[in-house]
Amino acid sequence: MKKLLYTLSFLIVSSLFVNKANAQTQQSQTSPRPLSDKAMGDRLQKDLINRNTNISNQQLSWFESNYGFYTNYSINNEEYMSRYDKQGNYVESMRKKSWNDQVPADLRTSFDKSPYKMQNVSGYWEVSDLNRKGYYMEVKDEKGKMTKVWADENGKFSATPYKGKPKN
Repeated sequence: MKKLLYTLSFLIVSSLFVNKANAQTQQSQTSPRPLSDKAMGDRLQKDLINRNTNISNQQLSWFESNYGFYTNYSINNEEYMSRYDKQGNYVESMRKKSWNDQVPADLRTSFDKSPYKMQNVSGYWEVSDLNRKGYYMEVKDEKGKMTKVWADENGKFSATPYKGKPKN
């Protein structure tokens, strides 16, 4: 009887630790951190301004994620996001779009077949670089939990950004 109680207690305590670790991992994946490395922030800002002079008068706020760095900005009332990898190399820029009837049919079909199909799209971004195609979405489940997902040019969904070098 003591052995059974000991085993049950062990299982309960173990599951509490696992749940807490999972919650912390999920939070770190969904919560961006402001970039604290000023030299890296200056380098990223300079590179992005060289790529797009329309943002030269904007002070950008840079964030660090598990996959690198990103910033949000606007040009002519359109929202954009630019991503860099962990080494500070440019990855892509994306334009925010509405998840509506204008969404490419192949992407909507892929989404409807994906594990995320039962969630609501709360944010949808399309790569705006020439010679590159891809998507980033923020989806929410019925409890309001937000998940970040990416789709490559073939509509393959992933919980991590797709790999690939920019063609410019």
